Amino acid sequence: MKKNILAAALLSGLVLSIAAPTALAVEDKDGKSVETSKVEVKLNKDDGHEPGTGPFKDKLAIVHKPTIFKFEGDTTTGSLNLKNKHPEKAKQFISVNDDRKNDKKEAISSPWTLTGQLSEVKEGTKTLAGTMDFKTSELQQYDIGELVTKPNGVQDYAPAAIKADAAKADATKYTLQPKFSLDAAGTAVKFLESTNTDVTDPHGVFTNLGDVDFNVASGNASEAGTYDGTITWTLAAQK
Repeated sequence: MKKNILAAALLSGLVLSIAAPTALAVEDKDGKSVETSKVEVKLNKDDGHEPGTGPFKDKLAIVHKPTIFKFEGDTTTGSLNLKNKHPEKAKQFISVNDDRKNDKKEAISSPWTLTGQLSEVKEGTKTLAGTMDFKTSELQQYDIGELVTKPNGVQDYAPAAIKADAAKADATKYTLQPKFSLDAAGTAVKFLESTNTDVTDPHGVFTNLGDVDFNVASGNASEAGTYDGTITWTLAAQK
């Protein structure tokens, strides 16, 4: 069983824009001309992470993912180190939950892995060769919450909020890499895995991924632009 969740890694932020002048003109008898322009202010709410699409019931699933990682800097002919500028980078959580059942609806558990893979980072035909270097936070327990009935009559979990003060996860049952790196257009990298087969143990865990830099090697950051990319997070049972 396998679940993919996407999270964008690009430059973004508060959008302040002024539209082009309208064609409304008023001319009085003294020759005065008056024009009007529209003003648009867009304020985005971004908590740093968001729930995945589900379903979560009876599944091995990614429950929360980081929304977006933000980097900004100046062009250079040398190397470049960019820090994540997301205002909620302390809450850029990724959480997973194991709610698998067998044919008798009995809880089962088997080892699983969580990987990340970064796409090309580009603007149009221009690509930015770089690496995202992550430092993970301490692995903590996550309780997905209660089942709810959706309008279509199907039951699923309504993911509970992540509690920053949650208890530590059992280090004997999970292996979390303290650091890992994703290369632009690179291969998938495993950074969290479970060896847990105890169905009585809490089956949800989370870590924060907001402590991340984007590093560009010398000679690769000379062209200005807004470069976009996507990280694919994949949670899969080990075979």
